[in-house]
Amino acid sequence: MLSIVIGLAVFVLCNATPPLPPGALVDLQFNSTVGVLLDEIPNNLRQRAVDNIMARPNSFWIERALTQTDLTAYRLAFRSFFYQNRGPLPLIPKDQRVVTLTSQPRRVTIQKHDLVIVDYLMSGILLTDSASLSTAEPALDRNNGKWTEPFILPIDPEQLVQRTGYACMDEDQYPKGSIDPESPDSFYDHTCKREAPPSDSIPMCLGRCHCSPPYPTDSCKQTLFDKVGYIDTGIVFTRLAWNAAVANRIRALTPWTPVSGGADVIPVPIPHFKFLYRYFDESSCARKECLRGSGWRRLAMFDGQDLNIGEKPLDIGSVTLTGPTPTPLAFHNQYVWDPCHGHYHFEHFISYTFNPSTPLGYKQGFCIENVIRVANTEWSPVTNRYSDCSYQGISPGWSDIYNLGIPCQWIDITDVPGSGDFSAHLNSENLLCEGVARLDANGNVSWVTTDVLTRTGEPVEKVDCAETPGAYDNNIETTPLSVPANGDGAITLPCYHPDQQFGVSKDCEFTMRKSLQQCPVGYQVRLNCRLKSGTAPQVLRICESSLALATGTACTYLENLANGIVLSASTTTEFVFTCPVRRDARELGGFYSLYTSPLIPGDPTANVECTAV
Repeated sequence: MLSIVIGLAVFVLCNATPPLPPGALVDLQFNSTVGVLLDEIPNNLRQRAVDNIMARPNSFWIERALTQTDLTAYRLAFRSFFYQNRGPLPLIPKDQRVVTLTSQPRRVTIQKHDLVIVDYLMSGILLTDSASLSTAEPALDRNNGKWTEPFILPIDPEQLVQRTGYACMDEDQYPKGSIDPESPDSFYDHTCKREAPPSDSIPMCLGRCHCSPPYPTDSCKQTLFDKVGYIDTGIVFTRLAWNAAVANRIRALTPWTPVSGGADVIPVPIPHFKFLYRYFDESSCARKECLRGSGWRRLAMFDGQDLNIGEKPLDIGSVTLTGPTPTPLAFHNQYVWDPCHGHYHFEHFISYTFNPSTPLGYKQGFCIENVIRVANTEWSPVTNRYSDCSYQGISPGWSDIYNLGIPCQWIDITDVPGSGDFSAHLNSENLLCEGVARLDANGNVSWVTTDVLTRTGEPVEKVDCAETPGAYDNNIETTPLSVPANGDGAITLPCYHPDQQFGVSKDCEFTMRKSLQQCPVGYQVRLNCRLKSGTAPQVLRICESSLALATGTACTYLENLANGIVLSASTTTEFVFTCPVRRDARELGGFYSLYTSPLIPGDPTANVECTAV
């Protein structure tokens, strides 16, 4: 069997603290099966695809296994919403998960799906304090105590949203329209059922899995059965006897030690940008708050993650969710009601600049909470006080994450050419208390007036704070940003997980072939398409084009006008779609663009010849 540990970087970011008292160790064992779905590949090409997959190195399967294990993170972090009197059992960091392949790759049929699969074991050790572990899971309050957390997972974890829609996505407490196909791990919930469309118009999704169209027509489990195949498995948690040597080894893999004095929140480096074209009309909430113009806009989307490396929680407090009823923070203009989005905003959460002084806007916070536990160590509890948007904050060693699909979790780069440095300045006005709040004689939080104003000109107050030394000096994170060529986007870049996407629903490794192909506005278009002789089968994607930007819009699988496989020079494939209609005075409709990508990763890209009929 092959055992590999992914990444073992060791470094110290902050000042050291006295030795920690004995904590708690929990062993994790997760047996599962992961695979590659072949259903989207034509029968006459499947054996070649199988040969391609079988020849992949073990690292290919380990990366796929880690992607599948990521899908357990949401339920483990928000476990208190699925059980009474229990708390989180957070997944250990990815670089501490050991993946052992326990079989050779093989081709099988599972639930009528054609797959190449491999079995694996993911193992690791969770380190925390004893008190929070006993609160989170009473079965683990003693040595050798066990708990098995059940999961139903897709055998092929790639292209999950493309293939199954929102059936397994839990939007509860997110703004509607927050799901992006690239971040299903932030929403995956196998217990989601079919639900009728919501009857209210509240922009937030509350108390249900599904609030955004298209609405699933079946449960998560049934949809997985129908579309990709699933495995019914579970993570086994076992309480271990305390072992200082084991704790020291695990703690050494955590690149942070707690900063003494209070809270200290830092921005985590942005792993990558996702470039998309999106259309916004002048009346949209996004146009009012986070865009430089209306119409087709080019966006650089990214995950924003804010980690508390302090020894104390960043405690914000109670926030009203569903109406403009005054909340304690609102009396101080820290949180401001937004009637467009239908929830409160923290207006001065993060500011953005580019290269190095061009302002690109700012990110308004709406829910600052524990989403993922990053520091696997005793000073980071597993209990999650800040798991609900109604009471906000970040515990030591935990991160809040604004996923790249959340509305306004982007910067508008439509008129930003070239490359440079993108900087995110968290808590740029020092309004959040990165330290410990000073209390008055009655034990209440004191407030002080600042020179910061809300959008409507009201003065903002902040908590009188005993600041953690240096906490406001580490709030800027700079990341290189290279803007792709006009017409390029996420689908024209390498896969985020390299060479992991197969079939027509892939959203990477495309090449723009033609950007402004004309057609009669609103009419049905028929194209007969074929390859040149000797070229490999291609996925052809047809996207809307923008007249104002004079380019194609690099659409994703869920946004295409038409999408399919062109097999050869001797076979013609017909594509049928409706010619884009007029959107506004600049976007008159009548133009589309063509993109191609090799059907099987590793094949060369090729052009496709299409003729209108």
